[in-house]
Amino acid sequence: MPEHIDRAALRRRVARERIARERAGAPPEVARAAVWDDVTAGRFGPVPPGRGWFHEAIGIPGKDAVFARARAGDRITASDLADATRVYTPQPVVRFLLQNTLGAMWCGWHPDTPLRRGWGLCLSGAVGGGEPIPARELRVADPCCGSGAFLVAAVEFLADLIQDEEGTIGDPGRRADALVHAAEHAVWGADIDADAVTIAQEALGDVAGRAVVANLTALPSPAGILDPVVWADERFDVVVTNPPYVGTRQMDGSLVAWLRELEGAPVADLAVAVQRRSWGLVARGGRCGTITPAGWLNDRSAASFRRRILDEGGPRLIARLGQGVFDQAPLVFCAVSVLERGAPVDGWDLVDVPSADDDGFATAGEGAVRVTADAVRGTPIPPFAPQVPARILARRDATPFVGDFFTTFDGAWTGSHRRDVHPWWDVPPGEDWVRVSGGQGREGWAAGTVHRMLREHVAGQPDRTGLVEYPRVAGGWLCAREADAGTAARAGIVTFLPRTDDAAVRVDELLAIFNTRVGTAWLRTLTSGLNFNPGYAARVPLGAGPPSGALHEAVREVVALRRLAVRRDPTADAFDRVPWSWDEDDLVDRTRIAVERVDRLTSVHLGIPAGEWDTMDPPRSPRRPWTARDDAWMVAALRSAGVRWPDDPDGASWEITPMPLSDLGEAATELARSGGADGGERDRGHTWIRERLGRYLRMRFGASCPVGVRRGILVPRPEALDG
Repeated sequence: MPEHIDRAALRRRVARERIARERAGAPPEVARAAVWDDVTAGRFGPVPPGRGWFHEAIGIPGKDAVFARARAGDRITASDLADATRVYTPQPVVRFLLQNTLGAMWCGWHPDTPLRRGWGLCLSGAVGGGEPIPARELRVADPCCGSGAFLVAAVEFLADLIQDEEGTIGDPGRRADALVHAAEHAVWGADIDADAVTIAQEALGDVAGRAVVANLTALPSPAGILDPVVWADERFDVVVTNPPYVGTRQMDGSLVAWLRELEGAPVADLAVAVQRRSWGLVARGGRCGTITPAGWLNDRSAASFRRRILDEGGPRLIARLGQGVFDQAPLVFCAVSVLERGAPVDGWDLVDVPSADDDGFATAGEGAVRVTADAVRGTPIPPFAPQVPARILARRDATPFVGDFFTTFDGAWTGSHRRDVHPWWDVPPGEDWVRVSGGQGREGWAAGTVHRMLREHVAGQPDRTGLVEYPRVAGGWLCAREADAGTAARAGIVTFLPRTDDAAVRVDELLAIFNTRVGTAWLRTLTSGLNFNPGYAARVPLGAGPPSGALHEAVREVVALRRLAVRRDPTADAFDRVPWSWDEDDLVDRTRIAVERVDRLTSVHLGIPAGEWDTMDPPRSPRRPWTARDDAWMVAALRSAGVRWPDDPDGASWEITPMPLSDLGEAATELARSGGADGGERDRGHTWIRERLGRYLRMRFGASCPVGVRRGILVPRPEALDG
């Protein structure tokens, strides 16, 4: 069993050794060579095969310098790209891509090949191919070859295919010939990192057993393989690569402008541009295998590119790898895509890889889901890795849509919400001001109302009592809530209006779909998780028939519990109380259980098995930087000072008499005593009011809070009322 290698520690040690030698006076080239000698002499212990990992590790100081400048405000320039994008491709990824491109094609042409037994990472869904190609005529390219991880492995792979076809497996002389042929005639590589290309040349000679003249090219930065002149007349049977990952938000303005002009449209990441060029280099019947950031598979910016792929062929296999694939980029969500050029595909396998190692890749096919191309083509921005289960994506046209039952209208735009929309405590009581929705983020089911808007701005809006609303943007998560009676909608809020009386029976179903995991999955499938406008919302499928009574009952329970929670929020105008016994209160647990019940009933209603349902991300609760206990002491202090809420018997009021915090603490603890707080709790509350009340008021109510703490005294802040 191979000895475990701590790659992160090894990289750091190599980088430290290089820096130490340079500080001692050695030129960079000499320091690099000396550290490599230490590696080959075994002084670093076990190391990965090849020199790609070493080239990445020895270059860490350069990469660190680039990103240190970026953190200081500088952007990545063309001259920084080689350092910024130098990432070693793990060998399991190399094997997985080659087996599902070259290997899968070979198995399609030669179903009985004995080589298949050694390709444990080749998934059955990827097997297939068009017209057979003789092994010695196959050509493989890596347009961002780096130190040659893919090319070196491809030479050995191609040599296997040559010997399999020629019946010479086991003949060492024919093996040597096959290796040399593959190294000199079958693999092509290019990169903007000239040092890496030199290493790749040496590595190809090593695997071939003698010096070879390989088809390798060092290209100028930043264009590299994106220069249309490079390989302009070449087409390859297989293109495999790990392209550079650099988001345009990190790039220098001139680099972004150059990339946009080259692509003819904005792209989110340099990797997408390389993916596009790689696809263009594939011959008809060939395959393109890449490991990239996962975003391009679904996002809006690459939608036209995905449509082009579907017109010219399509995916054979999409494997989601998650995070942690690369030691130096652990937070990047990665995916492997295997695309085939030729006749449009019927569909492809979508798999989730539990870990980016041989074991993880070998088991990935066990949970493969078949995605049909026709179902994807029918979506606004066809996703290659849809978030919704494939079975409901495939039957979208067989079930009704939200738009079949509901029309929508947008909230009112005043021209300036900063000027024309205010918290309830900022405006005088009266009929000129009406309650409006908005500003509640991901809060679902039912939401407290805080803001007021002049009635003239919302004139003509329908009565929203019992209707459903959703925020266009809620942090990448879809949610919906039942509209409060007598409220209007502000900009950013979309309201669903039933088209007929019969459609009203679907209101609770709409709440269930938008607030459970399937709603967010549709948001990410239809829009890649961005602004969810009414046109997209109308395309979300409902169940084949009306929802069950059990689902209605479950939704009503969650809405009632959410409304109870709203009445405990001091920033909501429906605020009632914060219970002192919150730690023992079961509202949180009751709500969680009720939401889980709706979640399961919704999966049954939509006909999605539990296993598929659980592959989607569950809803997330909003993160709150406050606790109910903090709210309880703040409310006790404010009530003691004379503050009243809209639902109080004597009506809302923020008129207070300035009061020292020590006196306020005494009054609040007396109020807490009547609420059942024990002595220890009252002591903690008294301290909390003295030390935290001022900061907490601003955090909970914002800059417009009509009271504040100055020099240990609670005082009114009339300047907040002046707007």
